[in-house]
Amino acid sequence: MTDIIFTGDPHLAIGVSIPAGRHAETFYDEQRAKLNFIKQYGIDNKVKYLGFPGDILNYKNPSLYTASAINSLMKELKSLDEQYTVFSISGNHDLKFSSRNMKSESVYNIFTQGSVLSDIHGETIYINTSVSLSGIDYNANKEEFMTEVKLLNDSLNPEDVNILMIHEHLLPDGESIPFGHFYNYSAFAAFKNIKVIVSGHLHK
Repeated sequence: MTDIIFTGDPHLAIGVSIPAGRHAETFYDEQRAKLNFIKQYGIDNKVKYLGFPGDILNYKNPSLYTASAINSLMKELKSLDEQYTVFSISGNHDLKFSSRNMKSESVYNIFTQGSVLSDIHGETIYINTSVSLSGIDYNANKEEFMTEVKLLNDSLNPEDVNILMIHEHLLPDGESIPFGHFYNYSAFAAFKNIKVIVSGHLHK
């Protein structure tokens, strides 16, 4: 039995505008097929928990989501919820204007209130007696984000296997990206109590 699996950045847009460059006649079916694969994997391997490290949704602007689209997405996420307890954090695409301050106005928030996603930003839960899972939402402020990671690290039991879900550009030392902010692996070396980091956002 596997306790938990993670899948990065699904960017769900079922029932919403189809992203540019995708085939309109197959796009929704492709997204549903991926969700069905994730669900079946859990059934076949008796997995209890699923972690989404952000960007569950594809569009930041709530006005793009009709009631029908929200209901379609709720149905798909509910199907996953039938197999797993689904833990999530919000990525930049889940937040209106990519801002935490607008989280309460986001469509992502509808799904956490609808109980198909269990948002764990700022929380630590135990998935078994010695393995914990924590989450920190996307944050464009690097200094504030690293302060959050430090405070979390200091609160964790060093004897446990502590997993952290984040939604940031996390790169090997010596690598960089030409846009936005990023972190190298060495920046997290001081956080000895965090044993595993699962990062969305980079799509790699």
